[in-house]
Amino acid sequence: MIELSFAEFAFAALATEFDLRKKIAEQQVVKWKWASSHVFDPKPLYLERNGYAPGRMLKQKPSEANGCVEYGFDVRRRIAVERSYNEVGFYETFLKWSETLIESAHYDCGPDKDPINVEFIEVEAGKVVRSISSAVNGCCIENYHWMGSQLVAVHQATAERTDSGTPKPVLNCIIKCEYSDSGVLQRITRSFCDRTAESRIASVTTPFERVGNRIRRKMYR
Repeated sequence: MIELSFAEFAFAALATEFDLRKKIAEQQVVKWKWASSHVFDPKPLYLERNGYAPGRMLKQKPSEANGCVEYGFDVRRRIAVERSYNEVGFYETFLKWSETLIESAHYDCGPDKDPINVEFIEVEAGKVVRSISSAVNGCCIENYHWMGSQLVAVHQATAERTDSGTPKPVLNCIIKCEYSDSGVLQRITRSFCDRTAESRIASVTTPFERVGNRIRRKMYR
């Protein structure tokens, strides 16, 4: 199990590792493809549970890259490089894969390529069971609960960065996923915890909901 202290140490080293991580990741790429927006995250149902509408893969490079994402795939069709474009440049994410761990390093779009976060995503028996990230503003730990092949709950703990040393994550929200009898994802709700009253539920949001054949999402961007 990856400890938060290890993630914090890895994040502190990111600034000096950009060139090396970029070189190693791009050496793994055998095919580049474009998408209209983000279509993938190694954390289970990340886009849906945060209210993002997944993009679609494109047949060719778009005439305007702003808002689009370029993916570099390795020989096993896993994403090794992600470039997310905006009006001034592109964010870069480099991924390392193994059977039990996915490591992701995310850098800013500016010329200095400042580090944004590092994530360690733990895998058991082919399923993601835990992720831990250390970032500019703090840290996040998520534990994933499965019923067969279905993700049914995520327990998320977060902490803001301060000057008093390693952040100490506390429970922030509980995310629940609901499925139809045929196994199709129908609804994702998030119950936020009031930190001033231990784990008392303060509010509930629904970032993802399916109504008939239509999907309703609360967009955050």
